[in-house]
Amino acid sequence: AIFDLEGNPTWVFQWSKVVEVGGEEEEEQPRTRKPPLAPTRFGALLDSGRLAFSNGADLEVVRELYRATAAAGFGELTALRFPRAGWGEAEVAELGAMLGEVPCPRVTTLDLSWNRELRSGEALGAVVGLLAPSLEVLDLRWCSALTSLPPQLGECAALRELILYECRALTSLP
Repeated sequence: AIFDLEGNPTWVFQWSKVVEVGGEEEEEQPRTRKPPLAPTRFGALLDSGRLAFSNGADLEVVRELYRATAAAGFGELTALRFPRAGWGEAEVAELGAMLGEVPCPRVTTLDLSWNRELRSGEALGAVVGLLAPSLEVLDLRWCSALTSLPPQLGECAALRELILYECRALTSLP
């Protein structure tokens, strides 16, 4: 069990179909981890021919299976953790596209810590806006190039913890 600030046990949902293949979180060097693809973007890859499944006759089945799996897997999550993923604006925007298509209404924690390439709060704004009703913890520690925070933080009525340790490039708060 993990304990919250009041000492109450809290449970982290683990979806057995998601396997972390990266290194230990205590690594000094950031690793590169791609964000989850939105179902429409996965479909575009299928249509482009860059992903191939048998003779192509099963494309619609694969497309629907991906959408259903994403909805089932992400819909029940309570935390999205992408520390040290090596992300910048493009990857956070991709996460926003995924969340726009596959809602995560139970997510209370978003961890984007140690993503030192993240510079602007613009892409982050879409993600925060989509998670605003339930977001309680936003961890941006060591996002040392981040210069601004999104105004959507004001929509996060449940936000109780905003972690900005070593976000030295921040010039203003919303």
